[in-house]
Amino acid sequence: MLKKLLLSVAILLLLLNDASIHQVKSSEDYIELDVKPVAIVYSPRASQISVVDAHYALLAVQYCLLLAGTPYVVLSEERLCATNLSRYSCLIFPSARWLNLSEGFIDKLGRWVISGGALISFGIPVAEREGSLVYSDEWIKFYSEIFGSLHVSFRTGRSFYVRAGSHMITRDFAEKIEIEDKNYDYLILDPASNASILLRSNVGDVLAAASKYGYGRVVLLTLQASNSLFQKTNFLLRSIQWGVFGEHTPIGLNLACGRVIWMLNVDADWSADRIATGRALRLLLKESEETCFPFSWALITGNYSEFKSHIDWMFLKELFEASIDAGVEFTSHTVHHPIWAKVTSEEKILSELRQSYRDIAENLTEVKGFQIPDGMFPIEHYSLVKEAGYKYLIQTFADPFLRMVGVQPLGEGSIFTFWRSTKSDFYYFDYSKSSPKEALKIEKENFNRFYALGHSAPYILLWHDYSLINETRLKVFLEVLRYEYAGRFDVSPMTAGEFIRRFEAWRSIRLKVSYTLGGVNVHVDVSDVPQKYLQYTSCMCLRVDGDHIGYVEFMNRAYPLFSDDCVILPELSHGVYEFKIRYGEPRIPHIIHVTSCRILSAAIEDENIFLNTSRIWDNRARICVPKGFNVYVNDTRISLKTCGNTLIGYVTFKAVEIPREEAGAYEYLKGFLIGLLVIFLLAVLILLVKRRY
Repeated sequence: MLKKLLLSVAILLLLLNDASIHQVKSSEDYIELDVKPVAIVYSPRASQISVVDAHYALLAVQYCLLLAGTPYVVLSEERLCATNLSRYSCLIFPSARWLNLSEGFIDKLGRWVISGGALISFGIPVAEREGSLVYSDEWIKFYSEIFGSLHVSFRTGRSFYVRAGSHMITRDFAEKIEIEDKNYDYLILDPASNASILLRSNVGDVLAAASKYGYGRVVLLTLQASNSLFQKTNFLLRSIQWGVFGEHTPIGLNLACGRVIWMLNVDADWSADRIATGRALRLLLKESEETCFPFSWALITGNYSEFKSHIDWMFLKELFEASIDAGVEFTSHTVHHPIWAKVTSEEKILSELRQSYRDIAENLTEVKGFQIPDGMFPIEHYSLVKEAGYKYLIQTFADPFLRMVGVQPLGEGSIFTFWRSTKSDFYYFDYSKSSPKEALKIEKENFNRFYALGHSAPYILLWHDYSLINETRLKVFLEVLRYEYAGRFDVSPMTAGEFIRRFEAWRSIRLKVSYTLGGVNVHVDVSDVPQKYLQYTSCMCLRVDGDHIGYVEFMNRAYPLFSDDCVILPELSHGVYEFKIRYGEPRIPHIIHVTSCRILSAAIEDENIFLNTSRIWDNRARICVPKGFNVYVNDTRISLKTCGNTLIGYVTFKAVEIPREEAGAYEYLKGFLIGLLVIFLLAVLILLVKRRY
């Protein structure tokens, strides 16, 4: 009782001293929530212990923050200790075991949580004592204040699975999920603790707990964020939503308005075969123009495999330039497609990266991305990628770690990193020798998991140029394209380059949410978005996680861009904009999905929707509306075709003519010889006829 009284007094004193920390204001009519950024705390010590685990943990957390639609920053321990915590709504420790934070900071952290902050910690920090690592007494004391008397123990065994307790965080957790760990730490809580048990192992051990503390909320786990359990569940997403929004409906800002952001990357391993790679690029370009999706094309600029020559820039120039006009992003796939296990010299790695960068920049276009060949690129060498001039890299897939995207801190600066979400054509057909039917089954099952996840989940698919001109593999690809994008009305295609630009805009946007009877008002503040990224606010979406949208006003006028769970943003200039969202069945004409473009204005008149748009990346855009409405784009009514209960139309911002295939020297010689043979045979036939008659 005394403890609770002291806590109440502490809360009162804190609020009197610094009312700005508490981010929720309320009255009888509304509740207002200032959605501040989340801070992820990066531990250099964790990278020293295991660079892979630390990297996986950091990017897994960022992936879930993108799903939650909550902008964030990545802070080092040093920056965290010096920062004002009231700037953030939530702190996340992905690898808490190795944090090195002072006792003074722990006191500051406690005051911040009491006053309304949220903490999600994967593990409890350890300290060295007499040559051994033990849990820090200061941190055990800190968590005991929150959860009641707390201790940590250790379990080892052969096979474990977890079950979830009843809580908002675990509302869509499967009945039980196996964990790969053969040993783990677990929490021992006082029986009188008011903590909610989130996860227990099959032998009853507590692996995760949650508790309110003053105005704040804390989630404590004994597992690291790199654990595959968090790749298979929504646990981390729901923890973030609970930490930021508590019991209120979560409102997120996603980078696009679809359930999935679909990114197609092509490795042009046959870049030196100008006929074959050109044929593959033309085929994909034709498909993308018909179906409306951009893609990236990763070039090998030197000789590779059985090819003795380099890429023929002059021969492919017209095709490459038409591809750029169509929205294709060209990226690096190195000069010689090296096997990284055999390249140990940093000098040689840097030479590959720099030469490829120069080759593409000098012969074609600026290059931002490095698409890694031959499996996993050593994380220790990420700094070399940045040093060579690249803005991002795309890693291989690391099943089951498929939900990993985000900023990786380096010694100086950082680099954005994507991990592929699925297997590739090479894996299906060359490595595992799958049949087309088996490959399709595996690919569809994997995509379904991301589609079910929703929240604009990034999904990165890899194919190769040589598989696009193989009849059997092409059929598989076209079926994958239809299943994952073309046959759906809520998937947003995008290149990694556009994703990065959207991220740069998104990370500077701030939301303020007011919950009212029957709806929510959202103020979107884009005052701090850099000018060059403002256009990428277009087609972002405000996602309402849990209620059905029926009506939207934008700046006090009826607004027609919304679906069941999201409001599609127009392009915003510097300033603050209000969206009034009301729940229920739709009562006005509306567009449910738009692929990436600049939406400059949107209005409604009777059953007609009027859009003013222009190009942002792809040269075309796809618009999806429910039946019964007409759509005018730039004062022209667009043609809509029926697909089930949805109408689909396309807008072309710039028509692109795909250059016809040019025959190579061999083809010319072959045609010439065939012509000579035909002439010879005709001459012989004529002579025979003359002799006979």
